[in-house]
Amino acid sequence: MVCPDHKTFVHQELHCDDGSNHEVPRDTTLRGAITEEGLRVINPQETPRFEASPTFDVIPVPADDLDTHTAQDKSVFYVLPKPKTGSEEAWLTFRKLVEDKKTAFVVNGAIRSGKKNLYRLTEFNGYLALQQLKFPSAVREAPATPESEASKATIGQFVKLARQLTEQAKVDWSKFDSVDEYEERLKEYVDSGELVDAPEGGKKEKKDTGTKLSGKPEDMLDALKAALEGQ
Repeated sequence: MVCPDHKTFVHQELHCDDGSNHEVPRDTTLRGAITEEGLRVINPQETPRFEASPTFDVIPVPADDLDTHTAQDKSVFYVLPKPKTGSEEAWLTFRKLVEDKKTAFVVNGAIRSGKKNLYRLTEFNGYLALQQLKFPSAVREAPATPESEASKATIGQFVKLARQLTEQAKVDWSKFDSVDEYEERLKEYVDSGELVDAPEGGKKEKKDTGTKLSGKPEDMLDALKAALEGQ
C-alpha cells in the first residue's frame, strides 16, 4: 500500500489481540501455531534450518505410489547442466528416463537455504525440471468414496459416453485462453501508474518471458450439444 500524499509505502503496525492494543515491533514477533492443546509459541532461533544441498540423491520410486501419496506444489525449477563438467550426458540420460511413466525420480533436499522440500524430476515445457511436491504428511486425508446403487455396467456406459463427448468437444490448445487475467490487469494498472521513483538511466526494459496464448475457447455446452446431435 502507498500513501496518497507522499507516494511512499505505508508500513502497517502490529497490535496485540488481547484488548490492550499494545503495539508490537515487527522484528520482535515470534511464530505461533494453534494445536489441540492451544497456542504454541516457537522461538525463531529454535526453528530448524537447512543449508542448500550441494548435491542431490535422485531416488527411483513407483510412479503410482508417488501420485497416490503426494500432491504437486506450485514451484518448478529447471535443471541445467553445469558447463565444462561433462554433465550434459547425465542431463540427456535423465531427460530420457523421465519419459518412463511407471517410474518416478524423487529428490528430498534443499534447493535454497531454509528448509528441505520434496521434488520430482520431470519434464516441464519440454525441459528437465524439478517439480516441488507436498510431503505425504501435508496432504489431506481423502474422504470416503461415495456409493451408488447404479451397477458397474451402468457406470461403465456413462464413462464410455463421457469419453466420446470429451473427444468430440476437445478445444485446440492454441485457441484456449490460458492467460492469467488478474495478473494481466494488475500489470496494466502498474504500467499506467504514476512513476515517482525512477531508477538512474530511466526505465529498464523487461525481457519477454515467452509467447502468451490468446483467443477464447469454444463454448463447452455448444460443443456437447453438437456431439449429442451427431449421435
